[in-house]
Amino acid sequence: MEDLFGHRWDAFALLCLADGLLRYTDLGDAISKRADERIPDTMLTRCLRRLTECELVHPQPDGSGYTLTHDGLAQAAILARFSKVLRAADRSRAQQARHASGTDRRQVVTAPREGPSRRASSATGTRDR
Repeated sequence: MEDLFGHRWDAFALLCLADGLLRYTDLGDAISKRADERIPDTMLTRCLRRLTECELVHPQPDGSGYTLTHDGLAQAAILARFSKVLRAADRSRAQQARHASGTDRRQVVTAPREGPSRRASSATGTRDR
């Protein structure tokens, strides 16, 4: 288990399986969606093998898919909480960066136009001065 989270896809697999039984292809799709990158089939196979050996994932006897074991559910809950904290920290940093750069959406104010527009003045034959 010490090497478990050194592998890129393992945490994604645990988080996806926390929602319940998933077939192999559905799990691959769910991981890819969550990671914003397609997981290769060879990596998914290795990931499932590793998680099964660590007794965190249980393949269904009838071959219908994969579920988390009791320990797998506990690990997924920890990961979900950790993920939530990281997302909140990312949002906070992004908001601070927007505020520091003056582009915070809540504070954007457009300056009023001064004088007549060029189009309006050209229609009357006068020029802006």
